[in-house]
Amino acid sequence: MLLPSDTFEPSNGERFQFGYTQHGHWLRFHLLVPNKASLGTDSLHLALHVTNPYLERVETFLSRAGGLQTLPGPGPGRTLSFPMNLAAGDSAAVLVHIPYSRFPLEFKLALEKLEAGRNVRRSEEIILIVFFCLWFVYLLQLGLAIRITRLRYFWNYFAYVFLVGCFAFADLGLGRQLLWGHTPYLQQLALPFFTNAYLVFGVYFVQAHFQTLRRYPVHDQVLKLMRIMALGLLPVALFLPAVPLALAHFFSYLHTVLYILTCVALFWLAATALRRGDPRSPGLLLIGFLVHGLSILYTLLEWLRIVPPVSWSSSLAAQGIVFTLHTPLVLLLGLLIEMGVILYIGIRQFRLMLSDMENMARVLAEQKQQQMNALVLGMETEQKRIARELHDGLGGSLAALKFKLEHLLANGNDAALQEKRLAEAILDITALQEELRTIAHNLMPKPLYKLGLVPAVEQVLQRFRRLNPRLEIHFFHNVDLQELDELPKIYLFRVVQELLTNLHKHSKATEAWLQFVRSDGLLLITLEDNGQGFQPERALSQRKGMGLANIRYRVEEALGGRFTIESTPGSGTLVSIQIPLKVLRNGKQHLYSAAAEEAPQIHDPLKRLKQLLRRWRALR
Repeated sequence: MLLPSDTFEPSNGERFQFGYTQHGHWLRFHLLVPNKASLGTDSLHLALHVTNPYLERVETFLSRAGGLQTLPGPGPGRTLSFPMNLAAGDSAAVLVHIPYSRFPLEFKLALEKLEAGRNVRRSEEIILIVFFCLWFVYLLQLGLAIRITRLRYFWNYFAYVFLVGCFAFADLGLGRQLLWGHTPYLQQLALPFFTNAYLVFGVYFVQAHFQTLRRYPVHDQVLKLMRIMALGLLPVALFLPAVPLALAHFFSYLHTVLYILTCVALFWLAATALRRGDPRSPGLLLIGFLVHGLSILYTLLEWLRIVPPVSWSSSLAAQGIVFTLHTPLVLLLGLLIEMGVILYIGIRQFRLMLSDMENMARVLAEQKQQQMNALVLGMETEQKRIARELHDGLGGSLAALKFKLEHLLANGNDAALQEKRLAEAILDITALQEELRTIAHNLMPKPLYKLGLVPAVEQVLQRFRRLNPRLEIHFFHNVDLQELDELPKIYLFRVVQELLTNLHKHSKATEAWLQFVRSDGLLLITLEDNGQGFQPERALSQRKGMGLANIRYRVEEALGGRFTIESTPGSGTLVSIQIPLKVLRNGKQHLYSAAAEEAPQIHDPLKRLKQLLRRWRALR
């Protein structure tokens, strides 16, 4: 095999960039081995490394005076390595044939002594072990932190870091060395698949972190378009090794342009957020992504042959240190910096979230205390009302009855007068009994325990209709409330009773509609009237709104429901209550026990006195 000298062009450096090409390339360099006196040994053992794990079928030949020798092919290692032995004083030409690639053709060519190379390989292995140990520990800490902090959008960043590690694993040749060395198809699809996948999750994370849909709608549309395009390229990447070369180059070119535009869009978003003073650390995010992003951006521009190839390893090679890592060291360093910065941002976000939660807990505690105060004041008001009714009503009537009975005993000889006084006493006792029944009913109606919530509400409605005949109340229900737990039943009855009391006292309405409706697992209670209306916020903030505060406390705190009031002066009122039916039927731990609202056991001594007086009159 003879190749004319004008076939080759001189080249400096060990890194080669040919871009998108549909044919292979030949490389040639000459070796001149010193004599035995200078070399100190009979032979020289060398290794030629081609550092691109995506290349296939690389061929290497050694041309000497004795003829052309084909060097043995590389094994499944991180790099394509070709060992060669040269005698002291020997000279030879090395020919390397690099076939076409489905990606931009780029690689590094390194020649080193085997003994010296072993030390460098150990250093490389230490670097890789440290990098992937840090990556693995970082993933564990990140996952644990997300579980604790519940910053769910950080799972996108977790997936991003995981896929970046998978990409580095494949790009460094470790996948070829350890997993799929005999399956080139997997190595060929690893680059486009992992890069597109981590691009998708990275954009997802940035959009969620900066809330671009609400804060930066233009940037959000651009990033959304990039993400959709990357998602569309993912399934294509699975079949890329099998498609024709021209189509593979088109896909790779499209992927490269998409990646460049995405990097520019991310820098644009971070700069805009920084200019607007966004509190979500855009400056730190920009710093963290700077090294990684610029490294990727420059590498992609190299692929397009827009900028000249630059590599740290070239400077190290000039000093005799040959690194065979395909992934740029700057990129690996940028990934570590980015992970550290994002971890700091996550910790900072968690601290801000804790501060917000503490403030919210303090506000909720104050609201709960206000609601408890309202409940206690409401109970005190109710007790005062009952005491006033007992003192002014039953107390006065009992005193009058006592006076009549004493007068009856003092005039025991007048039978006609005794008969008249006894009849009056029985009528008074009947009135007292009715008044006592009314008070007892207000405390806890018997139908609530015996028949259920709906009959108890209907009885309350009848009483209010008698008190205000001009107010017409319509009642509709389509839900079975027979299986309610006792405590929720009491809560609901108290709520409806308080609503109807407010309707009777304050609304000045002529018509009202009360509904119990079941919808989507909820019990909906509404009370609407055509009264004078009021200002709910003002009523709730004042002392006279204690009844409404008690209703809200029972509905929202005790039953886990929702209580809303829609009203304006002059346009009536609509009260809406939504409570999950499972809470009403399956029970729930409430804020105060059922004993606080159990019906008191009221014995009726007046009924017993009435019976005794009738017996005494019968005996007389």
